Amino acid sequence: MDKVFIAGQKLDMTKMSKSELKGLYLDLLLGFAYYRVRFNNEIFCLVKSNRKSKETPATYKKLAKSINSVLGTPVVFLFDYLEYYERNRLIGQDVYFVVSNKYAFLPYLIINSKPKTSNQKNKLTPAAQYLLLFHLQTNGVDNWSINKLKTHITSYNYIALTRAVVCLENVGLCRTEKDLNKEKHVVFDCSRKELWEKAQRLLIPPIKKIMYCDSMPKGNFLLSGLNALAHYSHINPDDSSSLAITEKEYRIIEQQLKICGLNPIEGRIKIEIWRYPAINADTLLNNCVDRLSLYLTLKDDKDARIEKEMGLMINDLW
Repeated sequence: MDKVFIAGQKLDMTKMSKSELKGLYLDLLLGFAYYRVRFNNEIFCLVKSNRKSKETPATYKKLAKSINSVLGTPVVFLFDYLEYYERNRLIGQDVYFVVSNKYAFLPYLIINSKPKTSNQKNKLTPAAQYLLLFHLQTNGVDNWSINKLKTHITSYNYIALTRAVVCLENVGLCRTEKDLNKEKHVVFDCSRKELWEKAQRLLIPPIKKIMYCDSMPKGNFLLSGLNALAHYSHINPDDSSSLAITEKEYRIIEQQLKICGLNPIEGRIKIEIWRYPAINADTLLNNCVDRLSLYLTLKDDKDARIEKEMGLMINDLW
């Protein structure tokens, strides 16, 4: 019996009989081999091409629809190798596929991963933390599918959002449910305040690195630190500025920042390089980092005024 590797697991490929394939037209029967595979208690049809050349992503989408209409099970195409751009084009067409022991795109199972040597469950990933804080500070994403998440959260692609959901589910902050089309939806069972409190031990510091400069730089910065807290509370703004930027954006403008006296020790302006994008102006209609991420950057400050105002700021969310 043939085997296929998905997410580090070796799975049996059971060749489907002619009677099981009854209803498929001749070209499909000659052009592809069909296997029944069970993964995570789900059965799907794994399809491997007998043809020398690949089809277009749009053609694979049409083929999957035709096969599914006859067999009634999810259809996944098996490839020995795919280029990066080929994977992205298939994902763009919502074509399920497996590159054995390398990649799997099976969104109805919420899995899209490379095999990992370890599975840490003690902290959130940056994308998972972003998704959680987005849920807590907007109208919420309860019962959203990955496709809907992708439409509203442009900071991460489909793969990153899928992994974020898996991370949140693994640590018990959410669960998933399937709809009639076998697409999984994210479900949060507790209130936002309870969820925030439950997540405390799992949250990571937003700031990865701090740099300084002497003059105001140009770039896609958001206000952070005490001046952001002043925006959300009654505390007075600080004379010095703290600016937040993602690591990706920082790398783009790092050379320009050197002109402003960029250094890791001191300066009039503190530049915070963040692990994930703040939930910023597009969502919260201001130029400050979001409240909960701001709290995480200031929670170790023992100033009684700051502690009081941060408590009031957080309570306003609930």
